[in-house]
Amino acid sequence: MRVLVTGAAGFFGSRAALHFPTDEVHLVDRGGQPWARVDALKVRGTRHEVDLTDPSRTRELVLAVRPEVVVHLAWYAVPGQYLTSTQNFGHVHAATTLFMAAKEAGCARFCGAGTCFEYDTSRGLLREDSPTKPASIYAASKLATYLMLERAAAQHGVSLAWMRFFFPYGPLEAPGRLFSHTVTELLAGRPAKTTPGAQIRDFMHVDDIGRAVATIARADVTGIINVATGAPVTVKDAVLEIAKACGQPELAEIGAMPYREGDPMDVRADVSRLVSLGFVPEFDLASGVRDTVAFARKASEKS
Repeated sequence: MRVLVTGAAGFFGSRAALHFPTDEVHLVDRGGQPWARVDALKVRGTRHEVDLTDPSRTRELVLAVRPEVVVHLAWYAVPGQYLTSTQNFGHVHAATTLFMAAKEAGCARFCGAGTCFEYDTSRGLLREDSPTKPASIYAASKLATYLMLERAAAQHGVSLAWMRFFFPYGPLEAPGRLFSHTVTELLAGRPAKTTPGAQIRDFMHVDDIGRAVATIARADVTGIINVATGAPVTVKDAVLEIAKACGQPELAEIGAMPYREGDPMDVRADVSRLVSLGFVPEFDLASGVRDTVAFARKASEKS
């Protein structure tokens, strides 16, 4: 199978690409971007430095590669900025341009990356048919992209899967996220300050995300698929697990920070559709945290 993975130098993309070991894989990321994750994970594949917001370059790439499956994971994702940035608008156009180029090249399957925040997150347990109510530009842009691609896929006979990711973590995560920040602070011997931590979240190790993406790409499932573990925990329990793995339980300052305004308290996934594909996570919270901390510890020793 010839697979084109966009955002391949990113947190999700590098892991997803790793799970197509017997396929012809084409890795796409913006020109001038580092391939550090790809190098660290020893991901094989042909690298293409293409800015997907350039329609002509996108079409040129896709027509040259002629992929059988497109796994589109590229998006603007700068921590602290991506939720409100108008750069999301350009990525809506990039996704629809990529889809149409793939259709023109004869690609039969397109797998896109959504987010759990497309849903109305006030409802707790979220199924694929749960109501949507995006509360940010990012989530609204993702939902708009799905709605457009859904109609285009039906019109042009393309198999479309839309993966709604919940709460990822793991090695090589960008700084400033809950897990990466907490691990960095604790391994440096600094306090990790968090909210009271009653928020319920479905955290998923990035390697399980990569395997889930590959599973979905190979399947004939269409429509929305929640990508999560189905084993939610509280933020407090997650932080305490990290502190335990770091050997610094006394430095976890639970309740030292207020809740963020508008932060939903209960965001859980129904994963029945993903499970129906035979997918089972390899990591639970404890083993995933240990893997994340071990990787960070080793990296800090090298630096």
